[in-house]
Amino acid sequence: MIPLTARRRLGLLLAAAVAATCAPAVRADSTVTLTLSSRTTYVNSGLSVGIKIENAQDLDTPAFPELADCTVRYVGVSSAYKISAVGARSRQVKTETYNFQITPHKSGSLTIPAIPVHVDGKMLLTKPATINVLDIPESPTPRENADGGAAVEDRLLAEITCDEDKLYVGQTAKFTLTIWVKAAKYNGRVLSSSDMFGMVTGNFRPFDVSQGVTNRINKRLDDGAAAVYYVVELPAELEATQPGPMTFDEVSAGVDYPIRFTRSRSMGLFGGGVRVAESTPIRIRPRISAPDVLPLPTANRPADFNGLIGRYTISTFAAPTNVRVGDPIQLVIDVSGAPIVAAPGPVLAEHARLTENFRVSSETLAGVMLDDGKKRFTQIIRAKRPDVEYIPAIELPYFDPVLGDYVVAKSEPVPVLVSMSEQLDAADLTDISSEPAPTAQTQLETRDGLRGNKTDLNELLAAAPLVAGRDIILAVGAPPAVFVCLLGVSALARGRRDEAARRRRAALPKAERRIQAALKADTLAPAFHCEIEAALTEYLADRLDLPAARLLGPAAVELLNQRGVKADVVQLWTETRQACELAAYAGGDERDVSLAEEARRCLRLLAEETL
Repeated sequence: MIPLTARRRLGLLLAAAVAATCAPAVRADSTVTLTLSSRTTYVNSGLSVGIKIENAQDLDTPAFPELADCTVRYVGVSSAYKISAVGARSRQVKTETYNFQITPHKSGSLTIPAIPVHVDGKMLLTKPATINVLDIPESPTPRENADGGAAVEDRLLAEITCDEDKLYVGQTAKFTLTIWVKAAKYNGRVLSSSDMFGMVTGNFRPFDVSQGVTNRINKRLDDGAAAVYYVVELPAELEATQPGPMTFDEVSAGVDYPIRFTRSRSMGLFGGGVRVAESTPIRIRPRISAPDVLPLPTANRPADFNGLIGRYTISTFAAPTNVRVGDPIQLVIDVSGAPIVAAPGPVLAEHARLTENFRVSSETLAGVMLDDGKKRFTQIIRAKRPDVEYIPAIELPYFDPVLGDYVVAKSEPVPVLVSMSEQLDAADLTDISSEPAPTAQTQLETRDGLRGNKTDLNELLAAAPLVAGRDIILAVGAPPAVFVCLLGVSALARGRRDEAARRRRAALPKAERRIQAALKADTLAPAFHCEIEAALTEYLADRLDLPAARLLGPAAVELLNQRGVKADVVQLWTETRQACELAAYAGGDERDVSLAEEARRCLRLLAEETL
């Protein structure tokens, strides 16, 4: 039985709730606000700007003003709708945000003026805003395994290096963009390399990541204490186009470095719902450690030099070599060296010794690449006189950047036999139906390979080739031999399949034995953690019948995703392997036995997956 006072109190509460539900909604006045993702940005870096409009019933799409030395791009509109209680009434709040991205191209102070917006028949203005645009600073000098301390700001470093000690205009060299990013920490645990590089942005062209990426871990001294840095290397082959310092003005790297974390229900960093709550933007230009580009010297430059730079050899041969004056001779020129793909061929029309005795076309030679890495050029030449005895050596001038001087590669001369062209006088044409003289017929057959058609049965039978004994043996013995070979190949393939099946069946027990042996062995902490990581990698290699070297680093995660493994299992694999890797590099003396249990749990989950 509810007391009277309590019943009255409950009735009043119910009445207030009904009144609040049935009360008309109150619409607040319309407002317009300019939102900025940051008050500070860098030259050529994008900045998000929004025009936020609340409680508008009727509005025109706002137009963003043009800004000097700045690119403005419309991104889209986002909407939100929220109802909140205000006393006995509900309040409706509708928000529409028109999003823009602005990219300043000049350092200094950038002012966004008041932006007019037509809302519900009224003109509302945003407040002006000022943005501080900074030049992207050059990266500090990376000091791997430095003895001295590194500055706290050294959370992101970048450097461009060159494989050559000297560079000349027109030379192609290998360059490497190396990026160091300091591993952030959450609750004393460092973030993985995939988490950190997922935050790295920038313009890396012409260093295309599709050319190959090398990941590694590096320790540097940071304020007197060892810190973990993840390192990525992006290679590129570039041509030096002009003398002076190499410039990479468009290359930059950046990271929104995390400084505070929060937890959420969704999956995040470490797979535990950890999200970055606050970050600080860092942008740098890579430090360039490459030699200045030198102009090609004019001294000793050959007259027929056509810009070839590197080290090359040249060889030639011709066919046919027994010709008449004016007959075509195919001259084949093979060039080998590096770089070879874009290497031009020799300019034959400028070889005085060749043009003295042969007619040569002035066209530019188009080469084709051969399987052995050589580039082949072909040209048709014709002898001018019958006293020509050889095709002279072909010269290929090039500039050797190691020697810093011009070198001329030469081929060997090609001997040829040139005879006079045959001529017919009027007496030879009196009886054109007569058979050609035996000597002339023999010369024709030798030169052109043509023979007269035979029509007599006896001649045809006499010309028929005899069947040799080896042909009979080959015809009879070849089929059984081929069958035996195919049977052997099939047996080998079957054996290989059986071996792969045995390897898959033994994968889990083998990996668990390796983990158990690591727990029992009296080894140092780094070796223990490396053994746990190796057990994971070896298990996956046995399951897939692959070499363990194929599954190092991110390759294993990519393969697991391709095979349709559950996302939480892939996440557990990634975290366990990375935890082992970091523990091995951390240099501590204590063995983390919990990693062995995590590895066992990961193996059991993987055993349930169909790979």
